Amino acid sequence: MAFPGTRGAIVKSDSYEHDEYGVTTEDARLIARGHEKRLRKMKAIEDELRRRRAVMTYGDPDSETAIVTWGSTKGAAVEVAEERGLFVVQPLYLHSLSTWEIVKHLQSARKVVCAEVNAKGQLGT
Repeated sequence: MAFPGTRGAIVKSDSYEHDEYGVTTEDARLIARGHEKRLRKMKAIEDELRRRRAVMTYGDPDSETAIVTWGSTKGAAVEVAEERGLFVVQPLYLHSLSTWEIVKHLQSARKVVCAEVNAKGQLGT
């Protein structure tokens, strides 16, 4: 299998659904089946994540202020939390986002700050 950027390879992709053989299709039944298959996969992933540790926490869990962060902002958030006595919640998986565990850790926080560096602020949303 060639990946985009592989020297000498031509990699094509499109937004169409595909059948079980990888052939693109516009057939409504096959499209619905593909959607249902992905939803089942997401349910299985969520079920697995519920059996794992899906969130890391740092700092003072009794703080009234919590910082939710992921990726490259985590280190700075933990540093600030340690200096200021704050609490940090870091989801380990973004898809499927473990909202059930994040909410559990944020229940006692009066103020939640979401520290992320991206154009759309998807985690905050």
